[in-house]
Amino acid sequence: MRTCVSCSYEQEEGGRCPKCGAENWYVDISGEAEIQVDIKLLGTDVRGPKEGKRRTHEKRVCRQHHRKLDCEVIVDRTVDRKNDYYREEVTIAGTGKVIHFCEEPLSEHYGHGDAKKKK
Repeated sequence: MRTCVSCSYEQEEGGRCPKCGAENWYVDISGEAEIQVDIKLLGTDVRGPKEGKRRTHEKRVCRQHHRKLDCEVIVDRTVDRKNDYYREEVTIAGTGKVIHFCEEPLSEHYGHGDAKKKK
C-alpha cells in the first residue's frame, strides 16, 4: 500500500496521486527477519563498599582468551565476602557452552589463583 506524502491518499499502484497530483509516496514495507548480534564485551566490574581493606562484594563479567582451548570465553565471577559466597561461570563466547562452573562458600574456595601453594 502507498500513501501520498502531500494528501495521505492511499493507492495500490504508483504514478501521480489522482487526488492532488503529487509524485511522492510513503510505502509500507513489513516482514520478519532474524539477526544475530555479536557484542564485544571487554569487561564490566561492579564493586560494593569497602569494609577495612577489602570490598564486601565484587561482580565481574569479562571476555578473555582461553589459552588451552584457543578461543574467546566469557567469565562471569561473583565474590560476596559478606555472605561467604563464590560463583564463577566460564562459557565459550560463540556458542554459549559452559566449560567451567563453580559455586561454593567463599571460605572453601582456596588453592586457586594467588592462593595456590608456592613451589
